Amino acid sequence: MAEFDAFADSYRDIIDRSLRPFGFETTYFARYKARYIFDHVVSQAPKKILDFGCGVGLLASYLKACFPTSNVHGFDSSGSSIDAARRDFASVGYFSSDPYDLDSDYGLILLSNVLHHVGSNEMEGIFKGLWKRLDKSGKIVVFEQNPINPFTRWVFSRNPLDANATLLKLRRVRSLLDRSGFECLRQDYIVFFPSFLRRLIHIEKLLFRCPLGAQYTLVGKKKANHNRPFGPADMLEASH
Repeated sequence: MAEFDAFADSYRDIIDRSLRPFGFETTYFARYKARYIFDHVVSQAPKKILDFGCGVGLLASYLKACFPTSNVHGFDSSGSSIDAARRDFASVGYFSSDPYDLDSDYGLILLSNVLHHVGSNEMEGIFKGLWKRLDKSGKIVVFEQNPINPFTRWVFSRNPLDANATLLKLRRVRSLLDRSGFECLRQDYIVFFPSFLRRLIHIEKLLFRCPLGAQYTLVGKKKANHNRPFGPADMLEASH
């Protein structure tokens, strides 16, 4: 995903322009996802959080706001994006584009709109690599854009950041989690209201099963009695 180097300084402006006709902005999504994790995924602050594919660090900043006692790490293969994250969010946590900087005991790992930028032959390797870095009682959270939603498809087709990306259906990502040693704990469809109707966000939990949300999320943990996944070198290790 090093092609994002060219967009590091303009990332938020590009996203905001594509979302503005529908009443959204980049910060709304980041805040929403951090709050979703706080409300529905963890019962206490994880000791360590990894934002895998953190981009310029915006979501990591909201995670730190929700979990001020957690150590937040951000990883992205785009060096320019990491430079921007370090510049704007140095107080949030540690950001790196070097996979060897990552730990192996994260209590929470999340991938926010990362997989649709990854080649299909690399996805399982990413999950297997993250399996090794997740604490035995930790959770993994995946957010992805929902191809069933017409708003999502419209924005996706006009966003230059998604020029080489492919939308993924929920069942495909769930299958990838299963093959990579994760048990799915919950799946939800999310983001039903634009930011100017954010006061209605408290009723979205009633719509989590409706497949028309702009995005979806999957929450998983390591399968019980599942051995470390072996196979081809995972993406995190093979990138060097």
